[in-house]
Amino acid sequence: MVVAGLFRQINWGHTSRASAVQAASRIADRAALAVLNIVKMAIIGVVAARLKDYVGTIFPGFREHDERAARATIQAALDMCD
Repeated sequence: MVVAGLFRQINWGHTSRASAVQAASRIADRAALAVLNIVKMAIIGVVAARLKDYVGTIFPGFREHDERAARATIQAALDMCD
């Protein structure tokens, strides 16, 4: 029943059920890849944050410099919007 609905929705009745199943499989594959990309980006974000913390403990003044640079970047982006 789901395949038949997908068949009508995607292919407007011009192809076989096998094509509709393949289309549904491609949609599911794209959704799975999107989820994996989100997870990958989250892991990269956590690693980057931890690395910044680690570097901040090794080099005095790094955190302050990083915070100033982040504020300057945000301000430049806001100035571009005006």
